[in-house]
Amino acid sequence: MARSYFPARLESDLTIDTYVKDVHFIIQTLSAEYGFRTFILIGHSKGGLIALLVAQTACINSLVLIATPALSFAENLIKQYQLRAPQFTEDVETILEAIKQGNAIQCGCKHLSLVFRPSVNRISSHAILSIP
Repeated sequence: MARSYFPARLESDLTIDTYVKDVHFIIQTLSAEYGFRTFILIGHSKGGLIALLVAQTACINSLVLIATPALSFAENLIKQYQLRAPQFTEDVETILEAIKQGNAIQCGCKHLSLVFRPSVNRISSHAILSIP
């Protein structure tokens, strides 16, 4: 994560859409400049979510998903906290609801401020709002 084909991007500027556009650009370049006609996308974890979004609008011959969440981003995050750090679950749910409502994120504890740090808020926010 945190890299894009397009220059001068900061981690805080990246969204899932940025990565989807990167993959579309690569597919177009391989097709137009090198004559590729068959495309197989392989995505792992969040890359699998990106691959799913690309496959909705690009001509992909095969799609391989490895450890791609079956739940939405928000549901998956809540479930992980419920299992591994239940003391933070309510705070995570509150933060996720704030993101859905378009409100500023308030992180009071050090642990959650790492997960919801400003540099990844755009990626997280976009994933929460756009990935079913």
